[in-house]
Amino acid sequence: MKILLADFPHYTGFGHRKALEAMGHEVRFFDHMSDRHLTTGPLVAIKTLIKKVIPRPGRFKFVHRLQTAATSGAFLDEIEAFRPDLILVVKGSMIHPDALQSAREKLKIPTACYFGEPLYEPELRALAERLAPHFDLFFILDEIEVLREFPLRAGHVATAPNNVDPEQFHPVTLSEEERRRYESDVAFVGILRPNRLDLFRHLARRPVRFRIWGSASMGGEDWKGREPETSKCLEDRWIEAWEMERIYAASKIVVNVHGLYGRGGAYQGLPMRPFEVTACGAFLLTDDCVQIRRLFRVGEEVDVYDTPETLVSKVEYYLRHESQRVDMARRAHERTLREHTSRARLGQILETARARVSLP
Repeated sequence: MKILLADFPHYTGFGHRKALEAMGHEVRFFDHMSDRHLTTGPLVAIKTLIKKVIPRPGRFKFVHRLQTAATSGAFLDEIEAFRPDLILVVKGSMIHPDALQSAREKLKIPTACYFGEPLYEPELRALAERLAPHFDLFFILDEIEVLREFPLRAGHVATAPNNVDPEQFHPVTLSEEERRRYESDVAFVGILRPNRLDLFRHLARRPVRFRIWGSASMGGEDWKGREPETSKCLEDRWIEAWEMERIYAASKIVVNVHGLYGRGGAYQGLPMRPFEVTACGAFLLTDDCVQIRRLFRVGEEVDVYDTPETLVSKVEYYLRHESQRVDMARRAHERTLREHTSRARLGQILETARARVSLP
């Protein structure tokens, strides 16, 4: 069928498009994050000047409204031109609800949202509550039990966990130079935040080679003076997908920590990291939640921790038991390729859509 995919213009969005096309669908990709206002004539120079004087102007409400209006207009134009059988929006913060309602009511085209963000985050939950009533189908990252705490109004709400494009994330063979560059006993790829600091402090103080790959969001540089051991583990820069593969290949253990660690509930969904790590064939040690136990076999494919002390204990255990660690990583890799690819997850979304709305 014909699917209009409104998604992010990076590897996750392109992975979704490839997955849908591999299933035989005709896909029109709509970049819903593109800057579409003030794009002609002297207005471009004005906008460029504003961006030099005011970093991230989109954080201001009036600028956000301009961007949303321009994106929503282009979105409706794309729908009119393509006439899809299904509109699939990933998150959709830059598309106005009126545009979604118009597609449903005037054009009679079914709409689905793959929200892909945790409802435990108040700002994101508010966005989901605002968008959900304008979709026929609304897929959340968290487990469905979260609706007991945060009910959403939509035609139908279901869980669709994160996933991975196995062409983007897969096992790689490292050169000797790459292995020296990226090797570690324990690695974490992501943002160093205050809620992760206590976990990482415990690892940084142990006699293991621990490396944190990513930027720090700690409220100023003075934190390094207070946390010298942890700050020495930090590679403070943006990490691209191709480099993540090499980090995972060179690390004995890769740690996952939810962005909401210490604040989220039991039914929070997994970020992309566990799927990317296992797709690369690396061993995953993650904070415990309901979803990891539903999607993987804990103790056989991946393992979990619930306190800093448990994390350290399990790191030390798996560093001593290499063959068990390698076998678990292999089984997790097989599970991910079988059940958690972009194609598998979008196939589940389309199966639900066919059961709920009229599709070809």
